[in-house]
Amino acid sequence: MNTSLIKILSLTSFVFACFTTQLNSQTKIPKYVGEQLHYRMEFLNLPAGSIDFNIVAVEQIDSSNAYHLIVNAQTNSLFSSLFRVKNKYESFFDSSTFLPLILSKDIKQKNINHQLTINFDQNKNIASIADSTYWSIPDLCYSFFSMLYFLRRQNFVEDDTIKFNLDSENLPSEGTATFANKKVISTPAGRFKAIEIKLSFKPLISVRRPWKTDLITNRMANPNSKMKIWLSDDEYRLPLIIQFNQKRSKVKLVLKQFKLAQTN
Repeated sequence: MNTSLIKILSLTSFVFACFTTQLNSQTKIPKYVGEQLHYRMEFLNLPAGSIDFNIVAVEQIDSSNAYHLIVNAQTNSLFSSLFRVKNKYESFFDSSTFLPLILSKDIKQKNINHQLTINFDQNKNIASIADSTYWSIPDLCYSFFSMLYFLRRQNFVEDDTIKFNLDSENLPSEGTATFANKKVISTPAGRFKAIEIKLSFKPLISVRRPWKTDLITNRMANPNSKMKIWLSDDEYRLPLIIQFNQKRSKVKLVLKQFKLAQTN
């Protein structure tokens, strides 16, 4: 067999092997419908309440298949006397890109009560509320909740840094997610090998939002916000711990129970 033919066959085999590996890795990507994540919420290391994530369906939004995520956050009876939170969020984000399409908020906090729905037009780089309030968003712009699922799909390895854009309700920022460490951690949900990801946020505009909003969105909009996420080092990439750090406060979400997505 001549040398040229051998090279062609070798190259063909290599390409086929790479393609097969890619297909195999894609089959390992988990679905999210039916996944439930239940967290203990801590403030300054004190038990403050709970927050639950539940992806209930894939629904058609315009021409996109979208995950329908419901999030409930509430403080416990003791902490409610200091700062009451009973918030509900419904997020619809594209099942392929994880870019947000609709985000509804029913906010009942000690300092604010409001209900609103944000619509994201990623093609026109516009977000809006009730066809009356509009603002510009950068390309490939996530909301807080869709960002979490986007980060879960990244194959973080040592020294990796990923940049993305985030909208914190009329306050866009550039986010940076950096691989920090690998270690074994324990949570009430079990003991896991984990990947530590550090996040920071740089505001893209200096104008203040003309209205108050919920606690989570405010934290992401603060230029001094720092965030850490520990993801399980497996195919599910479960968010085991989500920690917000600011100058005078620390909020931590610790996974206490979970239910994996439906497999069929």
